[in-house]
Amino acid sequence: MRGSHTVRYNVFVGRKIRPRSSSYQQHSPTPAPPKGDAPKRPAVTDDPTIRRYQPGDEAALRELQRVALTDAGAYFGEGAVDEDLGRVESVYLDAGGEFLVAEVDGKIVGSGALRRPSEIVGELSDDAGAELKRFYVHPEYHRRGIGRALYDDLEARARELGYETMVLETTARQTPARRFYESRGFEERRRESGEDEGERYEVLTYRKVL
Repeated sequence: MRGSHTVRYNVFVGRKIRPRSSSYQQHSPTPAPPKGDAPKRPAVTDDPTIRRYQPGDEAALRELQRVALTDAGAYFGEGAVDEDLGRVESVYLDAGGEFLVAEVDGKIVGSGALRRPSEIVGELSDDAGAELKRFYVHPEYHRRGIGRALYDDLEARARELGYETMVLETTARQTPARRFYESRGFEERRRESGEDEGERYEVLTYRKVL
């Protein structure tokens, strides 16, 4: 149960992270080697940095979500389900969760968050479970190790916060994302169909024991 775990917190100071324990260190992920004839990507003059969400990030996060989901063919516009992006502190940071972003040359190119599970996935979780949310990497920055670094930091943070399982939702058409989650030990536990403006889609729920 969560109460039996030691909870440690980090102090984030601007772009630098000063940990109270050695558990979370700001770092630069190791880029993955290029493969095949991949599209030309922006030149990177600065190492990617993983940091905690800061006030003022909201607009960049909404744009990142739009671009990432559009690239995956899974963007249906903004709606009520996106209200958490305007309340990151209360929904995530002040509620036993976390919200991290990846930044390159001052631009937010990746994000990932933890929170207590919503009612939708709650039945596949428990009191010691966390839900992985807002996990995106800008398509122009794929294959640089950014997603891997974000996920590894989030999983480590989940353990620090006392969580014992993680759940997440994605769509069936997001094949690269599904492969990534499965490579990290997630298992598909549920599949449901839905429809948006006449377009059908499948929502998959994954779960992992930490």
